[in-house]
Amino acid sequence: MARRVALLMSTLAVLAVAATWSLAQQSVPDGSFLRAADGTIYAVSSGAKIRLVPAADTGNLLSTLRDGPSAATVDELNAAIAAVMPTPVILNPVQPLIGQSARVCAEPGIAFQADVVDAEWQKNVVGRDATGTAMWAVVFVNLTNLTNADVAPYRGGTPAIQLVDERGRSFAGDIGFALFDFQNQLAQANGLTTFSAPVRPGIAEQRVIGFEVAPDVQRLTLASQGTC
Repeated sequence: MARRVALLMSTLAVLAVAATWSLAQQSVPDGSFLRAADGTIYAVSSGAKIRLVPAADTGNLLSTLRDGPSAATVDELNAAIAAVMPTPVILNPVQPLIGQSARVCAEPGIAFQADVVDAEWQKNVVGRDATGTAMWAVVFVNLTNLTNADVAPYRGGTPAIQLVDERGRSFAGDIGFALFDFQNQLAQANGLTTFSAPVRPGIAEQRVIGFEVAPDVQRLTLASQGTC
């Protein structure tokens, strides 16, 4: 009997400790910051307290910084850090084009699969400066003819692909008129067939085309010129 009583008491003690631990866990949210009675600050994680030891601002540097959001938990701190991070400046806005794909059409019913394999950002291309403050976005793209006949990826002087920036501004290419010779020279300089040449059905052929775009673009996206 005494042994059973001792076992029962031990079990109750364990349950009491577990209940106390559970209550402690519930009363101290994970990821919160707490200040002890002596002023020491802790972060709480998985039932443990992690002491935070800030450096002393001996040079009064805090007074030179702008105010940011307040944070009472780790999640709030991460959100506050993200909120004050500066917007990244992309020095080469054509870089995000590489790897992009799209179904593109210069006219309805004549579709191509376009896959960007390379892109360049330049002021001067094959001896020609972009107009005014514009820059050249030179796009190398694998075009696959999705129709059943030989067809060229343009209509009039406008190619099937265009570029759109982060503000929704569209930059259409031009393979005719004043830029006809330029686009041909660009293709020849890279050992490629000119963009305006027909593409055979089901075969991917690499082409290159230069777009004049605004110099302040941050990110460019490949898009169809017409409705497919």
